[in-house]
Amino acid sequence: MTQLAEITTLTPAQANSVLMELLRSELADLLQRYDSGALFAETDACRIEEAREALKASARARDFSALTPRLKDAARIAGVDLPNDLPTGLALQGATLKRQLLDIKTASLELEDPRHLARDVVARFSDKPVDKFVAPTILLEDAIAETYRLYPSKDMKGNIDAIAKLARYHFGNCAITSITKTRQEEFFTWMTRLPKVHGKKHGRNRFEKTGKLLDKNAEIAEADADDALIIAEIRAKDLSVPEKRELLAERLTPRLARLTIRRNRDGLSRIFKAAVELGAEVPPMVGYKDIDRIVKASNVSDDALHMRVTQPKIRLPWSAERLSAFLKSPIFTDHSSPHRRWKRGQVITRDGTYWIPLFWLAVGTRDEEIVLAPRRALVLRNGVYGLLLHSKTEDGERFLPIPQVLLDLGFIDWVRALPDDHGPLLFPDAAKRSETGKASENFSRSMGRMLSRLGLKDFDEDFYALRKTFLSMLSQHGVEDGLRQAIAGHHRHAIINKHYTAHRTVEMKAAVDRADFGLTISHSPRHGFPIIRDCNLGGAIQVGVEVILGADESVECVTFRPDSQSSPILSVDLKTLPEAPKERKAIYRDLVRSARRIVEQYDIRLPKSPIKRRAFEGFLASA
Repeated sequence: MTQLAEITTLTPAQANSVLMELLRSELADLLQRYDSGALFAETDACRIEEAREALKASARARDFSALTPRLKDAARIAGVDLPNDLPTGLALQGATLKRQLLDIKTASLELEDPRHLARDVVARFSDKPVDKFVAPTILLEDAIAETYRLYPSKDMKGNIDAIAKLARYHFGNCAITSITKTRQEEFFTWMTRLPKVHGKKHGRNRFEKTGKLLDKNAEIAEADADDALIIAEIRAKDLSVPEKRELLAERLTPRLARLTIRRNRDGLSRIFKAAVELGAEVPPMVGYKDIDRIVKASNVSDDALHMRVTQPKIRLPWSAERLSAFLKSPIFTDHSSPHRRWKRGQVITRDGTYWIPLFWLAVGTRDEEIVLAPRRALVLRNGVYGLLLHSKTEDGERFLPIPQVLLDLGFIDWVRALPDDHGPLLFPDAAKRSETGKASENFSRSMGRMLSRLGLKDFDEDFYALRKTFLSMLSQHGVEDGLRQAIAGHHRHAIINKHYTAHRTVEMKAAVDRADFGLTISHSPRHGFPIIRDCNLGGAIQVGVEVILGADESVECVTFRPDSQSSPILSVDLKTLPEAPKERKAIYRDLVRSARRIVEQYDIRLPKSPIKRRAFEGFLASA
């Protein structure tokens, strides 16, 4: 259980929670000893009297060191952070409870019923009968273990792991009933400050198993300190506030996005439901409106430069220029070695790194299903070569036709030529990149590093977006939605039967082949198999749009700069327009029209900032 600020005070409600847990645990132990007969040893009366005298002496001396460990245990279970210096009032009340329990023990030795004797003491804290009051507490760890049992699938394990780590860190192993709605709101408020990449800098990999232990609050403090330096630097610049905010959006530490926090709320809700299965009476759960309010409040400040930056991924189809550069990269044409595929050379290595991105692009497979595809997945059905892949559902086996571009590159011959010791998977090199977690995630990360080395890294156009690129191509070529969804593997029950007819299989093959990548493929005598010779996508010149905002978030300056040259085609600075209204209006109109002609003539790459994009589009429509 951890907080960013040291606890120095204790509310009456918190003190009451600690005392109630102290009473519950001590009374439960007393009743268990009474029921088993262990309370009636001859020495018990003497021990009880000695304990009573020691308690009186410690109270007079204000020395509660003997009681402190029990109070701390009770506080942990009650979900309360005790101050470093135990409050005297709490200690005295704890001592009073202990004395009352000793009185009950003494009376129990005279065969009086301790349940009857304890009723008045219990009534100060709860209206439950004594036996229900002393029932074992359902702890957070109990509920987490039950959550894993209730949701045993591999996909759910990752979701449960994520919220379990955060809940353990923030709450500790407390009673699930202590996680009140107020404490939940504090939890999610704390979560808004977590860096997006929290816990990722542990240094563990397949070569280094130990790594380092990361503290969440330390990660928050480090991110806050870095952000403070950046804000101070940008505050000193001679720019408009909107422009400063745009610079901050690019440089500040991204924190957890609202949707991620919502998913974590769902994860905590599952833990609460598991606790109910164990018999706990859980507090009310915060809702989505509460989460949205918490996230919104985290971005409110009197400081115009205060902002909570997130980095939600908006997966965009790859641009034609970027696709062409990727398909003509050394991965597919000629690289120096299997370990340096970003460098030009004389080698083409055909393995998972070669084939899997082509499957993502040319047929839109999901990452996990193709990374773990077995060799036996290759089949010939109704004259069409394809793969029998397993999708997300239990009965989700589906037939996926192999597109013509992969047939032309010799995929079938490559599979047939695999040696006996290749193993059961088509792409073992991709699957073995991780001993833990999802193999597809580790493979995708390695491909992301490959893109960086090739100079093609883009946050929104990642490898997962290749699937979206393919489906967008099918849509542009008029492939009807039902067939498109069948190829994508979406909700098979509503779209297509498990067993495809000959007509449907051929139709699916024809549909995937409508995605045209402009490839020139021919046999290479040097390599002994077909290779990509050229890609004619993205013939138009690509021009980037650079926008500087004014104080009212409208365009102040706009520059059109081709990717292939440093000099701009057009640069517009609206601050330099003449003051005379008539002349200013005429020049402004001509500049807008010139900008529109550039947009019509070239392949334009808009700013990634939504505010700058809206301002630029408004500028184009303004005259």
